[in-house]
Amino acid sequence: MPMRIPITLLAAGILASAHAQYNGPESVEYDPVGDRYFVSNTGSSSIKQRAQDGTVTDFVTGIAAPPYGIELQGDTLFACVGSGLKGYLTANGTEVFDLDLGAGFPNGLASDGHFLYATDFSAGRIFRADPAAGTFTTWVANTNGTPNGIVYDPVNDRLAVAFWGSNAAVKTYDRQTAAPGPAMNTGVSSIDGIIIDCLGRYLIASWTP
Repeated sequence: MPMRIPITLLAAGILASAHAQYNGPESVEYDPVGDRYFVSNTGSSSIKQRAQDGTVTDFVTGIAAPPYGIELQGDTLFACVGSGLKGYLTANGTEVFDLDLGAGFPNGLASDGHFLYATDFSAGRIFRADPAAGTFTTWVANTNGTPNGIVYDPVNDRLAVAFWGSNAAVKTYDRQTAAPGPAMNTGVSSIDGIIIDCLGRYLIASWTP
């Protein structure tokens, strides 16, 4: 009789194979056109792409510095790299955008469909970049904390930012004016990622617990 492999073991094997191909995975972004996931890898200074069957392949390699936050806008995947932002065509990974923000450590990245918003982890700032014009401004000069993940909230037309440190905060900023909006302390420490689900709830990933 042919040997039958339990589906749980098969799935575990696929996941283990995929995990072995990552090196310091930092951020993930879904591509609805290609039905795949992009994953930035800080350990190998590369961006991987994961197909729905679990196959992991290179998207961009040999990046000058480790890529952190990534964000898809149109046909371009943008990434926080070095002191600024880079952009790569989703069709073939060709670099088509390079903008130096003069940031200390650009970490989180979000898009409102036109502008990109990048947090500066080390300097406590948020930049707003216009990819079409190749320009940027210091959108929030002082966040009074260490900003990490960032996401655009289209219902309330604001940016929500997750912060590092103990009893970490989630702060919001009006997209039109950058004025501070509602904020809350979460009770967890060192939030890394933040996203909004289909019910409008903020989901956060913390380091402690």
